[in-house]
Amino acid sequence: MDVSWKPPAQDGGSPVIEYFLEQKLSSDFKWSPVTTSQIVNTEFNANQLKTGKTYQFRVAAANLAGTGKWSQPSTDNLCKAPIGKSLL
Repeated sequence: MDVSWKPPAQDGGSPVIEYFLEQKLSSDFKWSPVTTSQIVNTEFNANQLKTGKTYQFRVAAANLAGTGKWSQPSTDNLCKAPIGKSLL
């Protein structure tokens, strides 16, 4: 599933150097990182999700001053099988 977001409206005078992206099943309370790799763009392919499950995402931006607040959670997103792939 491709996840994208807008950069923060204000960066406090220091450009964003990376983003942190978290996910959770919509029915869960615990958030977990989508990846341990550095995310430098405002999009990421979350490919470890389970087909048929519904997820929410949130993002935080980091710059030289530190990491900002988490965004509001996304709406629910149903993970579907890629086009041309069958459900097993």
